[in-house]
Amino acid sequence: MVKGRSTAAAARAVLRVRRGDPNLSSLLEIATNGGRVPVVAQAYLPAVREGDKRIILLGGEPLGAVLRVPREGELRANFASGGSAAPAPLTLAIARSAESLAPALNELGLCSSAST
Repeated sequence: MVKGRSTAAAARAVLRVRRGDPNLSSLLEIATNGGRVPVVAQAYLPAVREGDKRIILLGGEPLGAVLRVPREGELRANFASGGSAAPAPLTLAIARSAESLAPALNELGLCSSAST
């Protein structure tokens, strides 16, 4: 799977590529604008059909979670491409993981602390 990095437009440019795909070099050239734009490559996980979980944080504290579920026949789960929201449990393990990530997210400006 190849996708753009961290922009709203990146969600539109998610491509599934299989090993040995004869279009790989062309797809990478298009996705990277000839090597000028960084992309992210990651393994495709079939479980995405069940949804990808997003954790909602406020002031670094986990408030809840939501599953983004792709519509039928679609690879992407984001809402702009027709994905839907489904309830997701916020387990203790996920809450602890989110809390441990909060300082790094805050440092990157992605999550502000409750004291700021």
